[in-house]
Amino acid sequence: MIILVVLGLLWESGNFTEYELQGIMVSDGVAQLAPYVQEIWTTDAMIIDVTLHNNVLYILTSKDTVYYYDGKTVQPLFGVTGNPLLIEADTKGRLYLAGMGGMVLKEGKYWLSLPVDMITAITSDPVGNIYIGADRGMIYKITPNDRYEEYFRVNDLQVTALKYVHGALYAGSRPNGLLFKIIGKGCGKAIGLWVDEDETSPIKEITAIYVDDGILFSVCSENRGWVVLKQPDELCKIFDINEPIYDIYRYNDTVMVATQSGIWCCTMGGYKALIFQSRSPVHEILYPYVVCGELGQLYKISDHLSSEGYIISSPIEFNRIPIWGRLIADMEVPHSTAVKFYTRTGNTPEPDESWTDWLPTDEGGRIMSPPAQFIVWKAVLKGDANRSPVLRKVRLSYTFVNRAPVIETFKFNHDTIVWNINEPDGDSIFAHLYGRLMSESTWFLIKEIHQPQGGFTIPEGRLPDGYYYFKLWVTDSLTQPESKATHKVIGPYLLDYTAPEIYYKYKDGMYEIKVTDNYSLISHAEYSINMSDWRYIKPEDGIFDDKCETFHIRVKQNTKLAFRVCDERANCTVKTLQ
Repeated sequence: MIILVVLGLLWESGNFTEYELQGIMVSDGVAQLAPYVQEIWTTDAMIIDVTLHNNVLYILTSKDTVYYYDGKTVQPLFGVTGNPLLIEADTKGRLYLAGMGGMVLKEGKYWLSLPVDMITAITSDPVGNIYIGADRGMIYKITPNDRYEEYFRVNDLQVTALKYVHGALYAGSRPNGLLFKIIGKGCGKAIGLWVDEDETSPIKEITAIYVDDGILFSVCSENRGWVVLKQPDELCKIFDINEPIYDIYRYNDTVMVATQSGIWCCTMGGYKALIFQSRSPVHEILYPYVVCGELGQLYKISDHLSSEGYIISSPIEFNRIPIWGRLIADMEVPHSTAVKFYTRTGNTPEPDESWTDWLPTDEGGRIMSPPAQFIVWKAVLKGDANRSPVLRKVRLSYTFVNRAPVIETFKFNHDTIVWNINEPDGDSIFAHLYGRLMSESTWFLIKEIHQPQGGFTIPEGRLPDGYYYFKLWVTDSLTQPESKATHKVIGPYLLDYTAPEIYYKYKDGMYEIKVTDNYSLISHAEYSINMSDWRYIKPEDGIFDDKCETFHIRVKQNTKLAFRVCDERANCTVKTLQ
Protein backbone atom coordinates (compact mmCIF):
# COMPACT_ATOMS: atom_id res chain seq x y z
CA MET A 1 0.00 0.00 0.00
CA ILE A 2 1.01 3.64 -0.49
CA ILE A 3 1.02 6.09 2.43
CA LEU A 4 1.38 9.86 1.97
CA VAL A 5 3.64 11.48 4.54
CA VAL A 6 5.03 14.96 5.02
CA LEU A 7 8.48 14.35 3.59
CA GLY A 8 7.62 11.86 0.89
CA LEU A 9 5.97 8.54 0.19
CA LEU A 10 6.26 5.09 1.74
CA TRP A 11 5.79 1.67 0.18
CA GLU A 12 5.05 -1.01 2.78
CA SER A 13 5.55 -4.76 2.44
CA GLY A 14 2.62 -7.11 2.70
CA ASN A 15 2.67 -10.86 3.26
CA PHE A 16 6.24 -12.21 2.98
CA THR A 17 4.87 -15.52 1.72
CA GLU A 18 4.08 -13.84 -1.61
CA TYR A 19 7.82 -13.38 -2.21
CA GLU A 20 10.69 -15.69 -3.11
CA LEU A 21 11.94 -17.36 0.09
CA GLN A 22 14.97 -19.55 0.71
CA GLY A 23 15.85 -20.92 4.14
CA ILE A 24 13.10 -18.76 5.66
CA MET A 25 10.05 -19.61 7.73
CA VAL A 26 7.06 -17.25 7.89
CA SER A 27 4.54 -17.41 10.71
CA ASP A 28 1.86 -14.81 11.39
CA GLY A 29 3.58 -12.48 8.93
CA VAL A 30 6.96 -12.68 10.72
CA ALA A 31 10.00 -14.02 8.83
CA GLN A 32 12.96 -15.80 10.42
CA LEU A 33 15.48 -18.51 9.58
CA ALA A 34 14.11 -21.99 8.95
CA PRO A 35 15.49 -25.32 10.24
CA TYR A 36 18.71 -26.40 8.58
CA VAL A 37 18.47 -29.18 5.99
CA GLN A 38 21.69 -31.24 5.91
CA GLU A 39 22.75 -33.75 3.26
CA ILE A 40 23.68 -37.03 4.96
CA TRP A 41 24.07 -39.46 2.03
CA THR A 42 24.47 -39.48 -1.73
CA THR A 43 24.46 -42.52 -3.96
CA ASP A 44 25.04 -42.95 -7.68
CA ALA A 45 21.82 -44.96 -7.84
CA MET A 46 18.25 -43.66 -7.74
CA ILE A 47 16.49 -43.85 -4.38
CA ILE A 48 13.25 -45.66 -5.19
CA ASP A 49 11.49 -45.61 -1.79
CA VAL A 50 12.16 -45.36 1.97
CA THR A 51 10.50 -46.48 5.21
CA LEU A 52 11.18 -45.66 8.86
CA HIS A 53 11.02 -47.94 11.91
CA ASN A 54 12.35 -47.24 15.41
CA ASN A 55 14.46 -44.33 14.14
CA VAL A 56 16.14 -46.54 11.55
CA LEU A 57 15.68 -45.52 7.93
CA TYR A 58 15.51 -48.26 5.28
CA ILE A 59 16.37 -47.21 1.74
CA LEU A 60 15.48 -49.05 -1.49
CA THR A 61 17.70 -48.11 -4.45
CA SER A 62 17.67 -48.79 -8.19
CA LYS A 63 20.65 -51.13 -7.74
CA ASP A 64 18.22 -53.63 -6.12
CA THR A 65 19.86 -53.08 -2.76
CA VAL A 66 18.27 -52.13 0.55
CA TYR A 67 20.35 -49.88 2.83
CA TYR A 68 19.76 -48.78 6.40
CA TYR A 69 20.69 -45.59 8.20
CA ASP A 70 20.88 -45.70 11.99
CA GLY A 71 21.61 -42.01 12.50
CA LYS A 72 25.37 -42.46 12.07
CA THR A 73 26.20 -44.32 8.87
CA VAL A 74 24.49 -45.78 5.81
CA GLN A 75 25.16 -49.48 5.28
CA PRO A 76 23.83 -52.11 2.83
CA LEU A 77 21.36 -54.51 4.38
CA PHE A 78 20.49 -57.02 1.63
CA GLY A 79 20.00 -57.37 -2.10
CA VAL A 80 16.66 -57.98 -3.78
CA THR A 81 15.31 -59.35 -7.06
CA GLY A 82 12.35 -58.48 -9.22
CA ASN A 83 12.92 -54.69 -9.36
CA PRO A 84 10.65 -53.70 -6.45
CA LEU A 85 9.30 -50.14 -6.32
CA LEU A 86 7.98 -49.92 -2.75
CA ILE A 87 9.27 -50.70 0.74
CA GLU A 88 7.32 -50.88 4.02
CA ALA A 89 8.22 -51.90 7.61
CA ASP A 90 5.61 -53.44 9.88
CA THR A 91 5.38 -52.92 13.63
CA LYS A 92 8.03 -55.58 14.26
CA GLY A 93 10.48 -54.09 11.80
CA ARG A 94 10.01 -56.70 9.08
CA LEU A 95 10.52 -55.28 5.60
CA TYR A 96 8.15 -55.84 2.68
CA LEU A 97 8.94 -54.92 -0.92
CA ALA A 98 6.58 -54.87 -3.89
CA GLY A 99 6.19 -53.56 -7.40
CA MET A 100 5.98 -55.01 -10.91
CA GLY A 101 4.05 -58.20 -11.67
CA GLY A 102 2.30 -58.33 -8.29
CA MET A 103 5.31 -59.91 -6.57
CA VAL A 104 5.80 -59.20 -2.85
CA LEU A 105 9.14 -59.76 -1.07
CA LYS A 106 9.63 -60.24 2.66
CA GLU A 107 13.05 -59.43 4.05
CA GLY A 108 14.38 -59.39 0.51
CA LYS A 109 13.07 -62.86 -0.39
CA TYR A 110 10.08 -63.92 -2.45
CA TRP A 111 6.96 -64.12 -0.29
CA LEU A 112 3.88 -64.26 -2.51
CA SER A 113 2.32 -62.99 -5.75
CA LEU A 114 -0.91 -61.07 -6.21
CA PRO A 115 -3.09 -61.28 -9.34
CA VAL A 116 -2.23 -57.75 -10.52
CA ASP A 117 0.12 -56.20 -13.05
CA MET A 118 1.43 -53.39 -10.86
CA ILE A 119 1.55 -52.73 -7.11
CA THR A 120 1.38 -48.98 -6.57
CA ALA A 121 0.96 -48.44 -2.80
CA ILE A 122 1.76 -50.25 0.44
CA THR A 123 1.18 -49.71 4.18
CA SER A 124 0.72 -51.69 7.42
CA ASP A 125 -1.45 -51.61 10.52
CA PRO A 126 -0.48 -51.98 14.22
CA VAL A 127 -1.18 -55.74 14.30
CA GLY A 128 1.05 -56.64 11.39
CA ASN A 129 -1.37 -56.70 8.45
CA ILE A 130 -0.01 -55.45 5.14
CA TYR A 131 -2.25 -53.54 2.71
CA ILE A 132 -1.41 -53.50 -0.99
CA GLY A 133 -2.85 -51.01 -3.51
CA ALA A 134 -2.70 -51.92 -7.18
CA ASP A 135 -4.10 -51.38 -10.65
CA ARG A 136 -7.81 -51.78 -11.43
CA GLY A 137 -8.44 -50.04 -8.11
CA MET A 138 -7.71 -53.19 -6.09
CA ILE A 139 -6.65 -53.19 -2.43
CA TYR A 140 -5.44 -56.46 -0.86
CA LYS A 141 -4.93 -57.36 2.78
CA ILE A 142 -2.14 -59.76 3.72
CA THR A 143 -2.30 -61.20 7.22
CA PRO A 144 0.71 -62.18 9.38
CA ASN A 145 -0.04 -65.85 8.57
CA ASP A 146 0.74 -65.16 4.89
CA ARG A 147 -2.86 -65.20 3.64
CA TYR A 148 -4.18 -62.50 1.34
CA GLU A 149 -7.68 -61.46 0.34
CA GLU A 150 -9.42 -58.81 -1.69
CA TYR A 151 -10.11 -56.13 0.87
CA PHE A 152 -11.65 -53.26 -1.11
CA ARG A 153 -12.00 -51.98 -4.63
CA VAL A 154 -12.01 -48.24 -5.28
CA ASN A 155 -14.05 -46.80 -8.12
CA ASP A 156 -10.97 -45.75 -10.09
CA LEU A 157 -8.20 -47.22 -12.23
CA GLN A 158 -5.32 -47.23 -9.74
CA VAL A 159 -4.63 -46.90 -6.03
CA THR A 160 -1.92 -44.26 -5.52
CA ALA A 161 -1.68 -43.80 -1.72
CA LEU A 162 -2.46 -45.84 1.41
CA LYS A 163 -2.38 -44.86 5.07
CA TYR A 164 -3.68 -46.83 8.09
CA VAL A 165 -4.58 -44.56 11.02
CA HIS A 166 -7.00 -44.79 13.96
CA GLY A 167 -8.54 -48.11 12.92
CA ALA A 168 -9.23 -47.07 9.34
CA LEU A 169 -7.48 -47.47 6.02
CA TYR A 170 -7.33 -44.36 3.83
CA ALA A 171 -6.80 -44.76 0.10
CA GLY A 172 -6.21 -42.31 -2.73
CA SER A 173 -6.62 -42.98 -6.43
CA ARG A 174 -6.17 -41.76 -9.97
CA PRO A 175 -7.12 -40.54 -12.59
CA ASN A 176 -10.21 -39.22 -10.79
CA GLY A 177 -8.46 -38.14 -7.59
CA LEU A 178 -10.78 -39.90 -5.15
CA LEU A 179 -10.15 -40.30 -1.42
CA PHE A 180 -11.65 -43.26 0.48
CA LYS A 181 -12.05 -44.18 4.14
CA ILE A 182 -12.24 -47.98 4.59
CA ILE A 183 -13.26 -49.41 7.98
CA GLY A 184 -13.49 -53.09 7.05
CA LYS A 185 -13.51 -55.57 4.24
CA GLY A 186 -15.65 -54.15 1.45
CA CYS A 187 -16.84 -51.34 3.71
CA GLY A 188 -15.75 -47.86 2.66
CA LYS A 189 -16.77 -44.69 0.86
CA ALA A 190 -15.29 -41.64 -0.84
CA ILE A 191 -14.92 -38.85 1.70
CA GLY A 192 -13.40 -35.95 -0.17
CA LEU A 193 -12.87 -34.43 -3.56
CA TRP A 194 -11.06 -31.22 -4.26
CA VAL A 195 -11.34 -29.12 -7.39
CA ASP A 196 -10.17 -25.67 -8.28
CA GLU A 197 -12.29 -22.69 -7.29
CA ASP A 198 -13.71 -22.31 -10.79
CA GLU A 199 -14.47 -26.04 -10.87
CA THR A 200 -12.92 -26.38 -14.30
CA SER A 201 -9.78 -28.37 -13.39
CA PRO A 202 -10.57 -31.97 -12.47
CA ILE A 203 -8.37 -33.68 -9.93
CA LYS A 204 -6.10 -36.31 -11.41
CA GLU A 205 -4.44 -38.00 -8.45
CA ILE A 206 -4.17 -38.27 -4.68
CA THR A 207 -0.41 -38.24 -4.09
CA ALA A 208 -0.14 -38.40 -0.27
CA ILE A 209 -2.28 -38.85 2.84
CA TYR A 210 -1.66 -37.73 6.43
CA VAL A 211 -4.23 -38.29 9.18
CA ASP A 212 -4.35 -36.75 12.65
CA ASP A 213 -7.26 -34.71 14.02
CA GLY A 214 -8.29 -34.14 10.41
CA ILE A 215 -7.42 -35.80 7.13
CA LEU A 216 -4.62 -34.00 5.33
CA PHE A 217 -4.11 -35.04 1.75
CA SER A 218 -2.52 -33.68 -1.42
CA VAL A 219 -4.00 -33.73 -4.88
CA CYS A 220 -2.51 -33.07 -8.29
CA SER A 221 -4.04 -31.96 -11.55
CA GLU A 222 -1.50 -32.13 -14.35
CA ASN A 223 1.35 -29.89 -13.06
CA ARG A 224 -0.55 -28.16 -10.25
CA GLY A 225 -0.77 -29.40 -6.69
CA TRP A 226 -2.91 -28.68 -3.62
CA VAL A 227 -2.76 -29.67 0.04
CA VAL A 228 -6.26 -30.06 1.44
CA LEU A 229 -7.52 -30.46 5.02
CA LYS A 230 -10.70 -32.53 5.37
CA GLN A 231 -12.53 -32.01 8.64
CA PRO A 232 -16.00 -33.26 9.58
CA ASP A 233 -17.86 -30.29 8.19
CA GLU A 234 -15.55 -28.65 5.73
CA LEU A 235 -12.93 -29.08 3.04
CA CYS A 236 -10.20 -26.43 3.16
CA LYS A 237 -7.29 -25.78 0.81
CA ILE A 238 -4.23 -24.69 2.80
CA PHE A 239 -1.52 -24.79 0.13
CA ASP A 240 -1.27 -24.68 -3.66
CA ILE A 241 1.60 -24.47 -6.10
CA ASN A 242 2.08 -24.63 -9.87
CA GLU A 243 4.12 -27.83 -9.76
CA PRO A 244 3.58 -31.44 -8.67
CA ILE A 245 3.33 -32.36 -4.98
CA TYR A 246 4.78 -35.74 -4.01
CA ASP A 247 4.45 -36.00 -0.23
CA ILE A 248 3.24 -34.17 2.90
CA TYR A 249 3.99 -34.33 6.62
CA ARG A 250 2.38 -32.59 9.59
CA TYR A 251 4.94 -31.09 11.96
CA ASN A 252 3.59 -29.22 15.01
CA ASP A 253 1.58 -26.30 13.64
CA THR A 254 2.97 -26.51 10.13
CA VAL A 255 2.70 -28.82 7.14
CA MET A 256 5.82 -29.80 5.22
CA VAL A 257 5.23 -30.24 1.51
CA ALA A 258 7.55 -32.10 -0.87
CA THR A 259 7.45 -30.64 -4.38
CA GLN A 260 9.45 -30.53 -7.54
CA SER A 261 11.36 -27.48 -6.31
CA GLY A 262 12.05 -28.53 -2.72
CA ILE A 263 10.44 -28.44 0.72
CA TRP A 264 7.76 -25.93 1.53
CA CYS A 265 6.33 -25.22 4.94
CA CYS A 266 2.80 -23.91 5.26
CA THR A 267 0.37 -23.10 8.06
CA MET A 268 -3.37 -23.39 8.35
CA GLY A 269 -3.50 -19.62 8.04
CA GLY A 270 -2.11 -19.71 4.52
CA TYR A 271 1.49 -18.75 5.17
CA LYS A 272 4.03 -20.66 3.13
CA ALA A 273 7.77 -20.62 2.69
CA LEU A 274 10.36 -22.55 0.75
CA ILE A 275 12.69 -23.80 3.48
CA PHE A 276 14.83 -25.98 1.22
CA GLN A 277 15.46 -25.71 -2.52
CA SER A 278 16.66 -28.99 -4.00
CA ARG A 279 18.45 -29.86 -7.22
CA SER A 280 15.87 -32.55 -8.04
CA PRO A 281 12.29 -33.24 -6.93
CA VAL A 282 11.73 -34.12 -3.28
CA HIS A 283 9.78 -37.36 -3.46
CA GLU A 284 9.29 -38.21 0.20
CA ILE A 285 9.35 -36.75 3.71
CA LEU A 286 9.74 -39.15 6.66
CA TYR A 287 10.49 -36.59 9.30
CA PRO A 288 13.26 -35.73 9.87
CA TYR A 289 14.42 -37.35 6.63
CA VAL A 290 13.99 -35.92 3.14
CA VAL A 291 14.53 -37.90 -0.05
CA CYS A 292 15.47 -36.61 -3.51
CA GLY A 293 15.18 -39.87 -5.37
CA GLU A 294 16.30 -38.96 -8.88
CA LEU A 295 19.78 -37.83 -7.77
CA GLY A 296 20.02 -40.37 -4.98
CA GLN A 297 20.25 -37.80 -2.17
CA LEU A 298 19.20 -38.17 1.44
CA TYR A 299 18.79 -35.16 3.72
CA LYS A 300 17.94 -34.61 7.35
CA ILE A 301 15.98 -31.71 8.78
CA SER A 302 18.05 -30.52 11.72
CA ASP A 303 16.84 -29.19 15.06
CA HIS A 304 19.21 -26.29 14.43
CA LEU A 305 18.45 -23.25 12.31
CA SER A 306 19.93 -22.47 8.92
CA SER A 307 22.90 -20.13 9.09
CA GLU A 308 21.55 -18.00 6.23
CA GLY A 309 18.38 -17.39 4.26
CA TYR A 310 16.90 -14.68 2.07
CA ILE A 311 13.68 -12.98 1.00
CA ILE A 312 13.34 -11.44 -2.46
CA SER A 313 10.30 -9.25 -3.01
CA SER A 314 8.14 -9.26 -6.10
CA PRO A 315 8.81 -6.35 -8.51
CA ILE A 316 7.27 -3.16 -7.14
CA GLU A 317 5.87 -0.90 -9.87
CA PHE A 318 5.62 2.90 -9.81
CA ASN A 319 3.66 4.94 -12.34
CA ARG A 320 6.37 7.63 -12.21
CA ILE A 321 10.12 7.54 -11.83
CA PRO A 322 10.87 7.82 -8.10
CA ILE A 323 13.79 9.26 -6.19
CA TRP A 324 14.77 6.71 -3.53
CA GLY A 325 15.08 7.46 0.13
CA ARG A 326 15.73 4.83 2.81
CA LEU A 327 14.76 1.21 3.29
CA ILE A 328 13.19 1.06 6.75
CA ALA A 329 12.90 -2.34 8.44
CA ASP A 330 10.88 -3.37 11.49
CA MET A 331 13.09 -6.15 12.86
CA GLU A 332 14.92 -7.66 15.80
CA VAL A 333 18.58 -8.55 15.38
CA PRO A 334 19.93 -10.50 18.41
CA HIS A 335 23.62 -10.74 19.16
CA SER A 336 25.56 -12.85 16.62
CA THR A 337 22.83 -12.41 13.98
CA ALA A 338 22.55 -9.93 11.13
CA VAL A 339 20.26 -8.68 8.38
CA LYS A 340 21.60 -7.10 5.18
CA PHE A 341 19.41 -5.41 2.57
CA TYR A 342 19.94 -5.07 -1.17
CA THR A 343 17.98 -3.53 -4.04
CA ARG A 344 18.00 -3.65 -7.82
CA THR A 345 15.98 -1.61 -10.31
CA GLY A 346 14.83 -1.76 -13.91
CA ASN A 347 12.16 -0.67 -16.38
CA THR A 348 10.66 -4.06 -17.30
CA PRO A 349 7.93 -5.84 -15.26
CA GLU A 350 10.22 -8.80 -14.54
CA PRO A 351 13.96 -8.61 -13.76
CA ASP A 352 16.15 -9.35 -16.78
CA GLU A 353 19.63 -8.50 -18.02
CA SER A 354 18.61 -4.86 -18.45
CA TRP A 355 18.17 -4.47 -14.67
CA THR A 356 20.95 -3.27 -12.41
CA ASP A 357 22.98 -5.60 -10.23
CA TRP A 358 22.16 -5.98 -6.54
CA LEU A 359 23.42 -2.99 -4.56
CA PRO A 360 23.53 -2.94 -0.74
CA THR A 361 21.87 -0.13 1.16
CA ASP A 362 24.28 2.16 3.00
CA GLU A 363 24.70 2.15 6.77
CA GLY A 364 21.74 4.49 7.18
CA GLY A 365 19.52 2.32 4.99
CA ARG A 366 19.64 4.64 2.00
CA ILE A 367 18.77 2.93 -1.29
CA MET A 368 21.70 3.16 -3.71
CA SER A 369 20.02 1.78 -6.84
CA PRO A 370 19.32 4.29 -9.63
CA PRO A 371 15.77 5.55 -10.22
CA ALA A 372 13.59 3.28 -12.38
CA GLN A 373 9.97 2.25 -12.81
CA PHE A 374 10.43 -1.08 -10.94
CA ILE A 375 12.38 -2.05 -7.83
CA VAL A 376 13.04 -5.34 -6.02
CA TRP A 377 14.49 -5.63 -2.53
CA LYS A 378 16.31 -8.54 -0.92
CA ALA A 379 16.84 -9.24 2.77
CA VAL A 380 19.64 -11.67 3.70
CA LEU A 381 19.21 -13.05 7.23
CA LYS A 382 22.18 -14.58 9.07
CA GLY A 383 22.11 -16.36 12.42
CA ASP A 384 23.63 -19.14 14.45
CA ALA A 385 22.31 -22.60 15.30
CA ASN A 386 19.85 -21.36 17.88
CA ARG A 387 19.13 -17.72 17.11
CA SER A 388 17.66 -15.93 14.15
CA PRO A 389 16.90 -12.32 13.32
CA VAL A 390 13.20 -11.53 13.06
CA LEU A 391 11.83 -9.43 10.19
CA ARG A 392 8.30 -8.06 10.50
CA LYS A 393 7.96 -5.35 7.92
CA VAL A 394 9.91 -3.53 5.20
CA ARG A 395 9.17 -0.01 3.99
CA LEU A 396 10.71 1.96 1.12
CA SER A 397 10.69 5.75 1.30
CA TYR A 398 10.69 7.73 -1.93
CA THR A 399 9.50 10.80 -3.71
CA PHE A 400 8.83 11.36 -7.37
CA VAL A 401 10.94 13.16 -9.95
CA ASN A 402 8.84 16.13 -11.00
CA ARG A 403 8.24 16.09 -14.74
CA ALA A 404 7.71 19.20 -16.81
CA PRO A 405 4.35 19.85 -18.46
CA VAL A 406 4.15 18.83 -22.11
CA ILE A 407 2.67 21.16 -24.74
CA GLU A 408 1.01 18.66 -27.05
CA THR A 409 -0.89 21.17 -29.20
CA PHE A 410 -0.13 24.84 -29.85
CA LYS A 411 -1.39 26.29 -33.12
CA PHE A 412 -2.81 29.43 -34.73
CA ASN A 413 -5.86 29.48 -36.98
CA HIS A 414 -6.70 32.93 -38.42
CA ASP A 415 -7.16 34.96 -35.24
CA THR A 416 -7.62 32.05 -32.78
CA ILE A 417 -4.85 30.36 -30.75
CA VAL A 418 -5.52 26.75 -29.61
CA TRP A 419 -3.55 24.76 -27.01
CA ASN A 420 -3.54 21.38 -25.28
CA ILE A 421 -1.20 20.87 -22.31
CA ASN A 422 -0.49 17.47 -20.71
CA GLU A 423 0.68 17.46 -17.10
CA PRO A 424 2.13 13.92 -16.69
CA ASP A 425 2.18 14.12 -12.90
CA GLY A 426 -1.33 15.51 -12.57
CA ASP A 427 -0.11 18.84 -11.13
CA SER A 428 -1.99 22.11 -11.60
CA ILE A 429 -0.63 24.22 -14.44
CA PHE A 430 -0.08 27.95 -14.81
CA ALA A 431 0.65 29.35 -18.27
CA HIS A 432 1.35 32.64 -20.03
CA LEU A 433 0.50 33.35 -23.67
CA TYR A 434 2.93 35.85 -25.20
CA GLY A 435 3.24 37.57 -28.55
CA ARG A 436 5.70 39.81 -30.46
CA LEU A 437 5.94 41.40 -33.84
CA MET A 438 8.36 39.70 -36.22
CA SER A 439 10.22 42.98 -36.51
CA GLU A 440 10.67 43.33 -32.73
CA SER A 441 12.44 41.31 -30.03
CA THR A 442 10.36 42.06 -26.93
CA TRP A 443 7.56 39.67 -25.89
CA PHE A 444 4.35 41.07 -24.45
CA LEU A 445 1.73 39.22 -22.36
CA ILE A 446 -1.52 38.40 -24.13
CA LYS A 447 -3.29 36.17 -21.57
CA GLU A 448 -2.84 34.14 -18.38
CA ILE A 449 -3.96 30.51 -18.76
CA HIS A 450 -5.06 28.11 -16.01
CA GLN A 451 -6.75 25.40 -18.07
CA PRO A 452 -4.74 22.68 -19.81
CA GLN A 453 -6.97 22.77 -22.86
CA GLY A 454 -8.69 25.66 -24.65
CA GLY A 455 -8.54 28.44 -27.19
CA PHE A 456 -8.31 32.23 -27.32
CA THR A 457 -9.55 34.53 -30.07
CA ILE A 458 -7.61 37.79 -30.37
CA PRO A 459 -10.14 40.65 -30.32
CA GLU A 460 -10.27 42.66 -33.50
CA GLY A 461 -8.18 45.76 -33.30
CA ARG A 462 -6.38 44.78 -30.07
CA LEU A 463 -3.12 44.30 -31.90
CA PRO A 464 -1.87 46.31 -34.86
CA ASP A 465 -1.64 44.56 -38.21
CA GLY A 466 1.54 42.65 -38.87
CA TYR A 467 3.37 39.31 -38.63
CA TYR A 468 3.56 37.88 -35.12
CA TYR A 469 5.31 35.10 -33.20
CA PHE A 470 3.41 33.52 -30.30
CA LYS A 471 4.88 31.78 -27.25
CA LEU A 472 3.21 29.52 -24.70
CA TRP A 473 5.09 29.22 -21.38
CA VAL A 474 3.83 26.62 -18.87
CA THR A 475 4.87 25.76 -15.29
CA ASP A 476 3.62 23.49 -12.47
CA SER A 477 4.89 25.87 -9.76
CA LEU A 478 1.46 26.18 -8.14
CA THR A 479 1.73 22.66 -6.64
CA GLN A 480 5.41 21.75 -6.94
CA PRO A 481 8.11 23.44 -4.85
CA GLU A 482 10.72 22.16 -7.33
CA SER A 483 8.81 23.36 -10.34
CA LYS A 484 9.36 22.47 -13.96
CA ALA A 485 8.58 24.77 -16.89
CA THR A 486 8.44 24.43 -20.64
CA HIS A 487 7.60 26.67 -23.60
CA LYS A 488 6.88 26.53 -27.31
CA VAL A 489 7.04 29.22 -30.03
CA ILE A 490 5.01 29.25 -33.26
CA GLY A 491 4.88 31.69 -36.18
CA PRO A 492 5.18 34.00 -37.91
CA TYR A 493 1.43 34.45 -38.44
CA LEU A 494 -0.35 37.42 -39.99
CA LEU A 495 -2.81 39.53 -38.07
CA ASP A 496 -4.72 41.72 -40.55
CA TYR A 497 -7.83 43.60 -39.55
CA THR A 498 -7.61 46.46 -42.13
CA ALA A 499 -9.70 46.43 -45.28
CA PRO A 500 -8.22 47.23 -48.73
CA GLU A 501 -8.19 50.84 -49.94
CA ILE A 502 -9.92 51.83 -53.18
CA TYR A 503 -8.62 54.49 -55.65
CA TYR A 504 -10.30 55.36 -58.97
CA LYS A 505 -10.45 57.76 -61.87
CA TYR A 506 -13.04 58.30 -64.63
CA LYS A 507 -12.50 59.12 -68.30
CA ASP A 508 -14.78 58.82 -71.31
CA GLY A 509 -17.26 56.46 -69.64
CA MET A 510 -14.54 54.18 -68.16
CA TYR A 511 -13.72 53.73 -64.50
CA GLU A 512 -10.18 52.64 -63.68
CA ILE A 513 -10.16 51.26 -60.14
CA LYS A 514 -7.03 50.39 -58.17
CA VAL A 515 -7.22 48.41 -54.94
CA THR A 516 -4.34 48.03 -52.47
CA ASP A 517 -3.79 46.18 -49.16
CA ASN A 518 -0.79 46.38 -46.87
CA TYR A 519 -0.57 42.69 -45.87
CA SER A 520 -3.12 40.44 -47.55
CA LEU A 521 -3.86 39.44 -51.12
CA ILE A 522 -6.96 40.81 -52.79
CA SER A 523 -9.34 37.88 -53.07
CA HIS A 524 -12.72 39.17 -54.28
CA ALA A 525 -14.32 42.11 -56.07
CA GLU A 526 -17.81 42.99 -57.32
CA TYR A 527 -19.81 46.03 -58.47
CA SER A 528 -23.39 47.31 -58.64
CA ILE A 529 -24.88 49.72 -61.19
CA ASN A 530 -27.74 51.87 -60.07
CA MET A 531 -28.32 49.69 -57.00
CA SER A 532 -28.73 46.49 -59.03
CA ASP A 533 -27.45 43.07 -57.80
CA TRP A 534 -23.78 42.70 -57.22
CA ARG A 535 -21.76 41.39 -60.13
CA TYR A 536 -18.46 39.53 -59.82
CA ILE A 537 -15.52 41.08 -61.63
CA LYS A 538 -11.98 39.85 -62.33
CA PRO A 539 -8.90 42.06 -62.12
CA GLU A 540 -7.23 43.37 -65.24
CA ASP A 541 -4.77 40.44 -65.40
CA GLY A 542 -7.54 37.90 -64.90
CA ILE A 543 -6.45 36.47 -61.53
CA PHE A 544 -6.44 37.52 -57.87
CA ASP A 545 -2.79 37.03 -56.87
CA ASP A 546 -1.52 40.35 -55.56
CA LYS A 547 -1.96 42.92 -52.81
CA CYS A 548 -2.62 45.47 -55.57
CA GLU A 549 -5.12 44.83 -58.32
CA THR A 550 -6.59 47.00 -61.15
CA PHE A 551 -10.14 46.84 -62.51
CA HIS A 552 -11.90 48.55 -65.47
CA ILE A 553 -15.64 49.14 -65.66
CA ARG A 554 -17.40 50.93 -68.56
CA VAL A 555 -20.64 52.70 -67.66
CA LYS A 556 -23.13 55.03 -69.34
CA GLN A 557 -23.30 58.68 -68.52
CA ASN A 558 -25.18 59.58 -65.34
CA THR A 559 -24.77 56.05 -63.94
CA LYS A 560 -24.25 55.42 -60.24
CA LEU A 561 -21.54 52.79 -59.54
CA ALA A 562 -20.82 50.95 -56.24
CA PHE A 563 -17.69 48.86 -55.83
CA ARG A 564 -16.90 46.25 -53.11
CA VAL A 565 -13.57 44.52 -52.59
CA CYS A 566 -12.27 42.02 -49.95
CA ASP A 567 -8.87 40.65 -48.99
CA GLU A 568 -8.08 37.05 -48.09
CA ARG A 569 -8.63 37.79 -44.41
CA ALA A 570 -12.26 38.76 -45.22
CA ASN A 571 -11.68 42.44 -44.60
CA CYS A 572 -13.99 44.30 -47.05
CA THR A 573 -14.43 47.88 -48.32
CA VAL A 574 -17.46 49.31 -50.15
CA LYS A 575 -17.24 52.57 -52.01
CA THR A 576 -19.70 54.52 -54.20
CA LEU A 577 -18.02 56.05 -57.21
CA GLN A 578 -19.31 59.39 -58.54
